[in-house]
Amino acid sequence: MAEREEENLTQLDLKNTSRSLNFRSNKHVEIKQSQKDETTKLLSEIEEQFEKRHHIATLSYTLESAKERNVIPKYVNTNLEFFPFFGSNSAKDYFQDKLKTIRAKVNQYALDEFIKTSDELITIFTSKEEHVKGKLIDNLNDSTEEGRQKL
Repeated sequence: MAEREEENLTQLDLKNTSRSLNFRSNKHVEIKQSQKDETTKLLSEIEEQFEKRHHIATLSYTLESAKERNVIPKYVNTNLEFFPFFGSNSAKDYFQDKLKTIRAKVNQYALDEFIKTSDELITIFTSKEEHVKGKLIDNLNDSTEEGRQKL
């Protein structure tokens, strides 16, 4: 089944010295050097968006894992300090216990916000990649009916 799916895919042979696109149907479509350069540029942009998205997706996964284990990664600094004059050890102990609870809530909030922000950025990178992919298809799709059928 995988072979059939591969047969339906279009294979771009941009390194071909004859400056043509090689389709799996064994048809060759001549392209201009400028079109080849633009196609190469667009493919590079798509690859760059995938790479950016990969790093943020990894970050998001790491943050989700930390959240599930109730730990905070070292690269997230939510250090809260509270050192006023308490007047007594009992007041100091009371506030230190409350500070632990507040830190846990702040850590949880920070992780939630960073995960949300990571997901937003992944969506932005995906959107950019889809936009560039559309430009790539437009670049490859020549204006003739024969050209559209080949693609």
